[in-house]
Amino acid sequence: MSKTLYLGLDPGRRGRFALIDADQHAIEVCSLPKTEKDIVDHIERVVRQHEIAGWLVKAVVEKITPFGHKTAIHRLGESAGFLRCCLYWLEVPFVERTPQQWQRQLGFSSKGDINVVKAKAQEIFPSVAVTHSTSSALLLAECARLYYARR
Repeated sequence: MSKTLYLGLDPGRRGRFALIDADQHAIEVCSLPKTEKDIVDHIERVVRQHEIAGWLVKAVVEKITPFGHKTAIHRLGESAGFLRCCLYWLEVPFVERTPQQWQRQLGFSSKGDINVVKAKAQEIFPSVAVTHSTSSALLLAECARLYYARR
């Protein structure tokens, strides 16, 4: 039986990437590279490296909800769509979750307060140097872990 790793992808111009194991150990937490080619290369390297070692990777991508400035929403939507295409291409199973959905699954609501999101990530991942930037990706990875554990 294969072991599973869980990937959280937070889209955006400064998108974030978090990979955790079933015991909530952070394997990798980072900013996504700046170019689409580098993003594809990074995600492929991580997925293939772990597949060779006998791991499956399953993911959650944050679903973009329509609020805010049209240009920002358009960029976020492009980023989320690009990340979904990468996962399809690499045959990584994934689901999309809005912030409200993944926060509800994790038992909290930030109501848009990034400090609440960071605090929740620090609570779940006490050994990780959580920042405002990486907190959502970590929590999306945790959402993936919980979601796929029930399947």
